[in-house]
Amino acid sequence: MKYILGVVILLALMSCGSNENGSENIFEFNLNNGYRIESTGMVFETSNALQPQNIPQFNVFLTDSEVGNELTQSCCGSPWDYIINPSTRVLISFTKNKSELSSGIYTYDRNAEENDFVISIINQMMFDFNNNLTFSNSVANSYSSNSEIRIDNAQIELLLGQVSLELNYIIETSEKKRIVGTYIGNLKRFNYNFCNVDCD
Repeated sequence: MKYILGVVILLALMSCGSNENGSENIFEFNLNNGYRIESTGMVFETSNALQPQNIPQFNVFLTDSEVGNELTQSCCGSPWDYIINPSTRVLISFTKNKSELSSGIYTYDRNAEENDFVISIINQMMFDFNNNLTFSNSVANSYSSNSEIRIDNAQIELLLGQVSLELNYIIETSEKKRIVGTYIGNLKRFNYNFCNVDCD
């Protein structure tokens, strides 16, 4: 009886040790399709993932908006034509097209000569009755010179399927603001009509 009890205890200890492997998964955030600003605890929902199919590089919009088969940028001479206007948007632009990517971890470092992607986040998006964007708040941006929102480094864990996407991300700005986010679900493709001018 003592022998059996000893074997059971030994197996329990071995199984506990084998699950930990000395580290924990840095991409576990206890979030459901959204992102969280760690300093405030505020969570923003991004229930949909959208892929512009007419852009060679793999771009993903994580957002709470809905679009049809096309989305036209407002500075092309007409207002935005979302089916449901967004209140927030995470834009991730990889440097490669989708067929060149595989599941894995991708990185961004502001001081690196080459990066796997760039990323920007805006929220508090407001539209008028004509669907023109009247206000938005920039949370984090790879291109910004503003140290409060300028991204110093970021990591993405990507699990890529034909029509599905699992994506977890960690962002740190120059002011040490940390943002974590996740998306698991379908990836909707659409045609993005955009103009070669600077507009949101």
